[in-house]
Amino acid sequence: MSKRWVLVIGAASAALAVVVAFVAGMYVGVYQWVLISSTTEASLCVGELRALRASRTAALIQTKELELDTQLLLYSRYKAQGQPWIFWPFSDSFDHERHLRTIAAYRKEFPPVLPSIADASTGADSPGQTVRKVTEEILRTYGP
Repeated sequence: MSKRWVLVIGAASAALAVVVAFVAGMYVGVYQWVLISSTTEASLCVGELRALRASRTAALIQTKELELDTQLLLYSRYKAQGQPWIFWPFSDSFDHERHLRTIAAYRKEFPPVLPSIADASTGADSPGQTVRKVTEEILRTYGP
């Protein structure tokens, strides 16, 4: 075999190894993130359970509303910068439309909290304004 073919096969093998390592790293990395953050999530759940048991539902509702608004901020970023192809072939398994319809029905009844407590002087790109815009868009597109 000539040196040229050895180099071509070596380069192709290296490129394939990089692609396989990248895709495997993404799946393993996401899974490991879920595992490593489990104690944080469990601790937050304990706080929520304690608030429920102490009948501090208003404080818990406020916290969960802000959590929902934060997720809508992330959804807004996903729409602008998301790259679901990285998680192919699993990226198609997310039923975004069904979830967005659930969010729209809830937000129709209960408006977002963040825009009402965010500082209005931070401008049009503030988190509160972004939540307001994405909520209005979800209600227009997926609302009942």
